[in-house]
Amino acid sequence: MEKKRASLLSEMTWPEVEELRKTVDLAILPVGANDNNGMHSPLGTDTIVASGVAQRLGELTGCLVAPAIPWGNSTVQMGFPGTMHVRCSVLSELVRDLCRSLATHGFRRILIINGHMSNNWPINDIGHELREEGILMALIDWWRVMWHVSMDLAKGDYLPEGHGGEMNTSCVMAFRPDLVDLSKAERLAPAPGFFSKYLLPHYPRVFVYPEYREQMGEKGAMGDPTKSSVEQGKAIVERGLKFLAELVDDMRKAPLPERTDVSRYPRWASG
Repeated sequence: MEKKRASLLSEMTWPEVEELRKTVDLAILPVGANDNNGMHSPLGTDTIVASGVAQRLGELTGCLVAPAIPWGNSTVQMGFPGTMHVRCSVLSELVRDLCRSLATHGFRRILIINGHMSNNWPINDIGHELREEGILMALIDWWRVMWHVSMDLAKGDYLPEGHGGEMNTSCVMAFRPDLVDLSKAERLAPAPGFFSKYLLPHYPRVFVYPEYREQMGEKGAMGDPTKSSVEQGKAIVERGLKFLAELVDDMRKAPLPERTDVSRYPRWASG
């Protein structure tokens, strides 16, 4: 697929957006978090990856790329200094308002790239509501997509998909290797018990709700990031982008939902 210049909303002028919307009606909204990812990887891991993937996808597809939401539902991580938690209700309202803003300007197809698992529930909550407003929204859980298309790229056999683990760390390194210190990486087991048994292996078949630091382990990571690398991260991202590019193509072809609620935006009624 031909690489194009990404249309980054925050770097554009309003006349440039006005021109773009004549030919593009799909926007990409990355959502991340600011919380612990072990001793070796930055707090902004999920935002860095979601933003990086969104920009690359924008380059491949020509879609508008909105600024990332850098906070998420991180209540589980609050035992680790630096974590910034946003309540589910607040995150849901924020995503809802941003999607409405994009739709008002003509971008009624919105792909949300979520880099933090716990954000899925509050974001998913608004999908049907936005559909009634004529907005076609799709939500991508980046890490679960990564597992689906790239598990054969794992070098180790110990929780390569773990929080702050091998593949997670490699994805950060694909975009910001300067922020990862592998000299501090170590193989870590999840805290034993009910949550570790069901949280990672069985999501999304089973939903459980771990508690703070005690359930994450003392260092806030699980898996073996010592096997991570920039090369592995780039390969994982390329696999994911192929999947996402096909999704974008299909979203562009899909019919927009009928507007059944135009009360918030009267100008839509005649549009």
